[in-house]
Amino acid sequence: MIFKKNGSSIKKTRSRFRNKKLIGVVCLVAAILIAFVLLPRLYEKQSETTTALQTVSPIAKGELITEKHVSLSTVGSYGLPKRYLENKDLAVGKIAKVDMLVGDIVTDNKIGDFVADPVMEAFENEGKRLLTVTLDSAAAGLASHLEKGDIVNVASIVENEDYMSIINTYEELRNLEIYDIENSAAESIRDAKKGSAISPNADIIVKTVTFIVNDEQASKLLEAEYTGALHLIFVSRGGI
Repeated sequence: MIFKKNGSSIKKTRSRFRNKKLIGVVCLVAAILIAFVLLPRLYEKQSETTTALQTVSPIAKGELITEKHVSLSTVGSYGLPKRYLENKDLAVGKIAKVDMLVGDIVTDNKIGDFVADPVMEAFENEGKRLLTVTLDSAAAGLASHLEKGDIVNVASIVENEDYMSIINTYEELRNLEIYDIENSAAESIRDAKKGSAISPNADIIVKTVTFIVNDEQASKLLEAEYTGALHLIFVSRGGI
């Protein structure tokens, strides 16, 4: 028996053939573009060189960078990190913010005048720490009137087994300095009020307070927070 294709089947076959032919042409054009346009440009870019500052000896975090640590070298420009340095004078005399091995490219974010933020480094040098505690709504009411740099006493209210409130005061938690006051997104209330917070619609409801403390004060403040409800008693206005 002989089966004949009807007109519809023939049209579908021709349509599929044209589609395959079109795909083949597109693939061929893409291959030509890659071979004769993109690859040559890529190879050309990879062969380009520039001058960058490299380490010639290991540099430890916090170490002062000297002439012996760095040297200008001709390196391939392809794949270089952003903000790389091209002048030795920009690095010599600075402090390394990170550990660097021999051959590392020196960038401006790897060096600075301080290992970290100068304020934070000053705290560390003085043996001080920053500690953040959470306030309940009652204590947050007063905190909304406080400012960065204010001096306060911290008390803790605890309920005993008879459901009576007992006020605990600690000698270690007298005259604490406030480093900052934050909202629920850990953004400074001061920035939120000025409209300079990261979030465009940052709230100004106090959630936490960060104090400048020593190790003993930090331990006592944590104890006070986790055994009762913290309350702040204003002492004097400072100003960091």
